[in-house]
Amino acid sequence: MSQLSKTEQVLREMKQYIIDILALSKMRWKGVGQGTLDHGYVRLYSGEDNHDRAGVGIMMSPAAYRTMIKWTPTNERILFARLAATHTKVSVIVCYAPTNEADDDVKDSFYETLEAVTKDIPKHDALCFVGDLNAKVEADRKNKFEALAVEAKHSESVEEKWEKIKSAYTTIAEEKIGFRKKPKERWISDVTWKLIDERKALKQAMLIATTRSSELATKHLYKEKDKEVKKSARNDKRQFLEKKAALAEEAARKGDSKTVYRLTNEMVGKQSSRITLDKDKKTDGELVTEQTYLISLLCI
Repeated sequence: MSQLSKTEQVLREMKQYIIDILALSKMRWKGVGQGTLDHGYVRLYSGEDNHDRAGVGIMMSPAAYRTMIKWTPTNERILFARLAATHTKVSVIVCYAPTNEADDDVKDSFYETLEAVTKDIPKHDALCFVGDLNAKVEADRKNKFEALAVEAKHSESVEEKWEKIKSAYTTIAEEKIGFRKKPKERWISDVTWKLIDERKALKQAMLIATTRSSELATKHLYKEKDKEVKKSARNDKRQFLEKKAALAEEAARKGDSKTVYRLTNEMVGKQSSRITLDKDKKTDGELVTEQTYLISLLCI
């Protein structure tokens, strides 16, 4: 990046490939700073004060820069930036690690500093390590990679690999995310909804009545229709509770406390007490619950 026009070339590539955030390592710039480039792009960098060695930085598009919360130039090998993404905060650490040939003190200092920076990041942030970690593959490791490549040629087909990947994703999703919950069962019948619409129409007619007599006549019809709505709704609620109570009673007989708990919550709400199945000594060992009593009350 210290070469003439290098920044402009990198900026051109960012625009061409629509890159919003680009990590830079071995920039060879002295000091610490922030600068604005063409078209609102921003450059952040962290280097040594007296030497043009190492150095790390980030180039950001205007949109990415607007999401930046803060940035910290830790030293010439580590730069930290925190961004506000759509669903979470993103912490980016740009690294330029020393090579294996470097002094042990230099390597220890780098990794100790990196660990300290990482510990200060909030746990709920998405963490990204980017840059040059200067990993080198030794000769014996190269031979191992070549052996793996040869073995891969005789491995399973693409379809078999895809089935394994799909199965793994499906299994994990079922265990961790679960299935989409079914919509809540409606207890108000279509007949009641029709009565509600008729009552609403009478309400509107009563409000726009032009004479006192027509207003009183409509008001009388409205009261009668309101009684019908309430009576129909009570019948709907009773039928709904009786249906759920029958299912809960059957589940209780089978010792299925999970189903009893779910059905009870649907009837009495999430504030219901925890279900405990027990044998009722007064009913010759009949299986009962606290919610069984509540269900019986609701169905009276």
